[in-house]
Amino acid sequence: MVDPGTLATVASVVAGFGVAMLFFRIQRELQIREKVEPQWIPWADRLLIGATLASVLLVLLPVLAFPQQEPALRTAVAVCAGLAILIAGYVFGILAHYRLVLGRHRNTTHPERENPEPAERVIVLVSLVLALFVVFGVFITASPDKPAGAANPMALPPGVSRTMDWSATERFFNNQSVGAFFGAFAAFVLVMLNDWRRDLRKVRNLRAEVEMNLADAQAKLETVRSNRSLMREHNQVVPAPILNFNTTLIRSMTADVLSRLSMDQRRALEAVCYFMEATDELLLGAYNIAKEFGTPAEPTVRLRNAEHLLNEYSDAIDNLKRLQEMCRNYVDGKFTVIVTKQYDRRDYEEK
Repeated sequence: MVDPGTLATVASVVAGFGVAMLFFRIQRELQIREKVEPQWIPWADRLLIGATLASVLLVLLPVLAFPQQEPALRTAVAVCAGLAILIAGYVFGILAHYRLVLGRHRNTTHPERENPEPAERVIVLVSLVLALFVVFGVFITASPDKPAGAANPMALPPGVSRTMDWSATERFFNNQSVGAFFGAFAAFVLVMLNDWRRDLRKVRNLRAEVEMNLADAQAKLETVRSNRSLMREHNQVVPAPILNFNTTLIRSMTADVLSRLSMDQRRALEAVCYFMEATDELLLGAYNIAKEFGTPAEPTVRLRNAEHLLNEYSDAIDNLKRLQEMCRNYVDGKFTVIVTKQYDRRDYEEK
């Protein structure tokens, strides 16, 4: 069995490292609060927080309180083995959180970081599962054979070696309760992974829906241009209705994956839906005005309606061109551009 002093040293190193990093994290979050930005504890940091608490409560405390008790030392040894997995997972997890190693491709599709990042989530969950397996495995197998007459089980006479009792491991796994536990745990992991995969597919479907509406906006733009051209060049009015954008579906899909979307992404979707609905109102107004040309009216009234209809078409064209730009930015992952750009009507006007 490992010397208690060695266990205390390992636990002290982990606890000191964890406290130092936690102090750094608190300072950073306080600075972020002053900038009025979202605050969170990265999933990777939760590994370090768990390792720090485990090193203090499950290693230092048992070693100091029960230095001669074998169960306490076995627990400390097993937890120290698990701490190694957690610390290793933290290193890769925090690199994935800041996209320094994994997830660099998301800098173009998702400029805003999320908590957790997809790679970070996988690393943290795998680290936790491995740490639990290591802790239970070491605790079960580190069972020394105690020779008769040995007063202190932690200090055997010279020539007497400790062996690993692998029969305990066999008895542990050859148990229906243990099998049921691992089966339930595996089912839980599969369900969690399936939910994660389904949510990612919904996010991709949401992007595809915006891309489809981008094509619809182009078709509507061509229709409005054609109607305005007929009025100007041939003095003809076409009272044809134009289908609305399906903003209800986009909002419903957004609500289903709200936790998977960044703040800028959610605001960008709301901005896109707003312009879709505003454009639909303009097109509906233009259609209602166009229908009035089918009934007899005074020349002055018809002239006023024609001027009004041309203005409605011009406004609709401006909105549709702006909407196309917003949809393209969303498809390209430029959510921050959508919500921060100062849109100028003159940039979209057509004579």
